[in-house]
Amino acid sequence: MEKYQRIFTQIALPDTFSEYLTMSLDDNNLVVYASGMMDEKKSYLITVEDVVAFQVLEEFCHPNMDRKRGDPVPPFSNEAKKIYYPMLRIENSIWIDSFSENRLRDHRRESAMHYKLLSYSNVIDFISNRLPEIKEIRYDEYIAIKELIGGNFT
Repeated sequence: MEKYQRIFTQIALPDTFSEYLTMSLDDNNLVVYASGMMDEKKSYLITVEDVVAFQVLEEFCHPNMDRKRGDPVPPFSNEAKKIYYPMLRIENSIWIDSFSENRLRDHRRESAMHYKLLSYSNVIDFISNRLPEIKEIRYDEYIAIKELIGGNFT
C-alpha cells in the first residue's frame, strides 16, 4: 500500500501552493515554478535532476486523489484547514511498479522515488533518482516566467 511522507526543505513552505508552471528542460531535468498563496506574494523555484518520468494533471483529474475508506491520506500542512502538505514522497509507489523492466532498468529502479507536488490548480507527479531542491524567488520573477510561457493570466 502506498504511503505518503512530507519532503522537508531548507525553507518553510506555505500551507499549499496556488499553482505550478512546469517545464522539462531536457530529457532528465524538470523545473517547476510554484506560486504561493496570492495574498502572500511568495513564489518558489523547484528543480529536479535525473527525472525518469513526470505528469501534470489538473487538480480534480488526478486518479489517485479519490480515496476510499481506509486508504492512506497525505499528511496535512495545516490541521485546522485540512490542507494537504504540498511536497510529498510516495513509498511503495504503484506508478513505479507499473514500469516494465525495459522502461525502468534495475540500476534506476533501485533508487527511483515517486514524488507528488500538490496545489489548488494542478498536481505534479514525478519519478526521480534525486530529491527535489527548492528556493524562494521574487514574485515578479514568477509573473515574468508565467507571461513568457503562456501569456498574461493575471
